[in-house]
Amino acid sequence: MIHKPVYRTKGGDKLQDVSNNLLRHGLIFFVDGQRTLHAAIVKAFAWFRSIQIILDWYHLEKKCQEPLSLAMKGRAVRNELLAKRMPRLWYGLVDRAMA
Repeated sequence: MIHKPVYRTKGGDKLQDVSNNLLRHGLIFFVDGQRTLHAAIVKAFAWFRSIQIILDWYHLEKKCQEPLSLAMKGRAVRNELLAKRMPRLWYGLVDRAMA
């Protein structure tokens, strides 16, 4: 007999069984940087033990480009730095990308 975990909301309500056991794993959301969207996901899934919210690639790149454009002189210098940093971010090496 296979034991299926029972998932409940914070209020104690039993959730419908997910036949593919999706809820056994963490949930990952790829979103833009909108704070209200982030807050809505956190609120809607507060009952769940493991959620991750990851900034989508387009918006991550944009968030890197804008401050660098203000801090550096010239697009060529900025793009050279981004060319070195962005592959590290792609692989999740945030500490190495920041160094």
